[in-house]
Amino acid sequence: MEVETESPQQVLEAVEAGADIIMFDNRSPEEIKPLIKLVPAHIITEASGGIHLDNLASYRETGVDYISLGSLTHSVRALDISAKVKEREGILK
Repeated sequence: MEVETESPQQVLEAVEAGADIIMFDNRSPEEIKPLIKLVPAHIITEASGGIHLDNLASYRETGVDYISLGSLTHSVRALDISAKVKEREGILK
């Protein structure tokens, strides 16, 4: 069970409820640092929301286990790799 938290009270409730993962969504590194101290080592932690390559290092220093970057997929352009097959004289080419 993954729980998204915003406050110390929510983190403590998630810990008490037996969360497997505690997510700090749209929290700054400064907001995460005191919250993560409330999470026991056996619970996985994740930071997400508003994280991009320019501020990634500051999130690494919070001590979370995982950092999610939506920017990896938000701006991606699709690549057309379709294959066109023509049948010619009974042979596929």
